[in-house]
Parts: sequence; C-alpha cells; structure tokens
Amino acid sequence: MERAVNESAGQNGAVVYLARSNIILPRAITPAFRIATAILFCVYTLIAFEHLHRTPSALSGAAPMLAVSYTAGTFNPDYRILDFGEAMHAIDLNVIFLLMAMMIIVGVMKKTGVFQWMAYKSYLMAGGNVFVLASALMLVTAVVSAFLDNVTSTLLIIPVTIEIALTLKISPVSLLIPEAFASNICGTATPIGDPPNIMIGSYVAPYAGKP
Repeated sequence: MERAVNESAGQNGAVVYLARSNIILPRAITPAFRIATAILFCVYTLIAFEHLHRTPSALSGAAPMLAVSYTAGTFNPDYRILDFGEAMHAIDLNVIFLLMAMMIIVGVMKKTGVFQWMAYKSYLMAGGNVFVLASALMLVTAVVSAFLDNVTSTLLIIPVTIEIALTLKISPVSLLIPEAFASNICGTATPIGDPPNIMIGSYVAPYAGKP
C-alpha cells in the first residue's frame, strides 16, 4: 500500500490534509468463487431460456449460496460466499418499491390501451410518410421510455408497430430499429428510465451535494 499525505492551506487559512491511498486487493480463486460462478451461470441459463420465471430463478441461486456458506463455509472459510446479513444488506428497498410502482403504472396503462392509441395517432399524423412515421414512433418510444420501464414500454409498442408496418407493406425492421435506439438512449436520460439507472441513483443519492 502506498500512502501520500499532503498539507496545504485552505481559503480561510485553515490547514487542509489531503490523503491518497493506492490499495491493491488480493485476488484468490477459492472454491467459493467457483461455486458462485457456477450458480450465476445456471441462473442466467434459466432466465435466458425461460425455463423458470426470473423471481424463482434468482431465489434458486441465492438459496444454494447461503446453504454452502452455512454448511461447508462453517468448517472451511474458503467455501464461504456470503452470509444472511450481507445478503440482506445487498437488498435496496428503494429500487424494489420504485420498480414495483412502475410495473403497477405500466400494467394499468396497458389495460387502457394508451400505448396503442399513441402509436395509431402517430400513424395518422404521418399521413403515409414512412420517415415521419418512424420519427413519430421514435418520439413516442423515447418519451415513454424516459419515465417508465423502457423494456416493458417497448414490448407494448412493438406489436402495434409491426401491425402498422404490415399495413403499409414495409419491413417492420425499418421501424423497430429506430424505436430500439430511442428506447435505449432515452432510457438512460433519467434516473428512473432503466433499472440500472435506479440502482445507481439510489446508491449515490445519500452522497448528493457532498464534496
């Protein structure tokens, strides 16, 4: 570890200490690392191939890690992955409840058909012009993705987009690719547009305004 401490004078004449530390954490490939990697791979496989819903898939991955930590990890520290306290500390209720509220809003809006209405309004405003239609659908997707879950919003708009494309006898890809770009870009524009944004925003919120 290298440590450097510098002493300087502040604006009001007070002495300010600036410390910098370069810490290199040791890396070790332990049995716990291999077990956790295998469990993560299995969970992603379950989710990717939709053999199991995402919630039970995540729980089926967390349970073995806790089981290994409290059985083999009790006798050999190399098998310790995480304990119950660390698992509870990793849960961010701000993110969970915000995502739950967003899913409720999207579910209610889905019942009303507002996404389909906005897509058809864009079709009417375009007047048969494909470029105007693509721009209008991009704008709708961008606005919705910035304030709601972008994946769910896109999945609701895509069926209408395909129907419009087939009606105009054009390739749906020419409309879906711009929508995908708009969803990805504007989903990162706000702290609530995408789950990673929500997690990052929840983490940095306590430090906002601090030097």
